[in-house]
Amino acid sequence: MIQVDVFWSYAMGAFFACCAGPALVNSKNTTENWYFAYTIMFLSLIFAPSGVFLLSRNPGWESMFVFDRESFGARKLTDAFIPTAFGFTNVALGLLGFWVSRKLMAANRRGIATYLWMSAYMGMFSILGFGYGRFLYQGTIEDWRAGKQTHIKDIFTFEITQVILAMGIFVAPGLLYPVLAWQSQLPSSTLAKDRRHILMTFFVNLAVMTAGYQVYLGHYGEAEKQRILTGQGCHIFFEEEMGVQAPCIMNIVVNTACTLIFVGVAFITPGRKASNKRE
Repeated sequence: MIQVDVFWSYAMGAFFACCAGPALVNSKNTTENWYFAYTIMFLSLIFAPSGVFLLSRNPGWESMFVFDRESFGARKLTDAFIPTAFGFTNVALGLLGFWVSRKLMAANRRGIATYLWMSAYMGMFSILGFGYGRFLYQGTIEDWRAGKQTHIKDIFTFEITQVILAMGIFVAPGLLYPVLAWQSQLPSSTLAKDRRHILMTFFVNLAVMTAGYQVYLGHYGEAEKQRILTGQGCHIFFEEEMGVQAPCIMNIVVNTACTLIFVGVAFITPGRKASNKRE
């Protein structure tokens, strides 16, 4: 999704750099090393093309039902600009994250680097959580504009679900490699500090987002209730019982589940045991 990939791109690039750790910091410069080469190849050869494919095939879902098939093409400059900018940012923001993390680690600010990439991931997850009605919607842009409602129980019959699962075959190994090959070479003490920073970031950000949503409800509670229960989008189990808290609850659920999926492997990587020599 266009809105999601802004955060995801940065998070991946920044996380890859943190997985490399001192080996990256001690390299000649930011770009002349295997870690940078791998990051740019993953972003440009796998991640960006997958996003452009989804935007071309399912522009409604990929844009959270903002654009349709008529939004892109060769008719005018702006039609061609959106997918071009999308493909560019999918690579550029990842490289920005990689550069920022290396600079922070070089300045002995690895904790801040970890906070930034974890927050970027949570920004991505929160768009999916608070926007679950659009994220899980199983229809075309025409269905959306016609006000057709869908239910999560039919999610696996939707073409985009099947396409994303198929894409995971190519994307998942690329995400796992830096963790398994690079992060496992970091000292166990470094990984222990990372995990504390990840958990602190998770709980603090989740608390801030939950409080922010309650403030939002104080101003727009009734309108939000009508939108959730009668508005267009994908409906979920127990939505009526959750009422206006449905987006908040879904945000907590999605952030928890996606953190386990995307970041959980970082908690089981053993790391390198400290030797008798000073590191």
